[in-house]
Amino acid sequence: MNKDMIISETKSYLVKIFKDFPEEKFKVVKIILKGAKNNRKLQIFVDKEKGVTIDDCVMITRKLSKFIDDDENFDEHYILEVSSPGESGNKGKEA
Repeated sequence: MNKDMIISETKSYLVKIFKDFPEEKFKVVKIILKGAKNNRKLQIFVDKEKGVTIDDCVMITRKLSKFIDDDENFDEHYILEVSSPGESGNKGKEA
């Protein structure tokens, strides 16, 4: 699967995950895919009104990992990182 497809599929999985928590008002700020085949890092920056907690990141990582593991199109190894964009730079920019 090419880079754009991976990012698009990842975003659609995140939308599904966030629908289970509408009161949290999560949003995808940015998705970055780095590295070469079989050694890729998928970085996801998410935000919400009251700030993202470590528990939020763990929950999103677990749920997203399940989607990716079950999707035959994700046929490579990925290192998955979910975090808040923090105070600098990425805030407000949609993926």
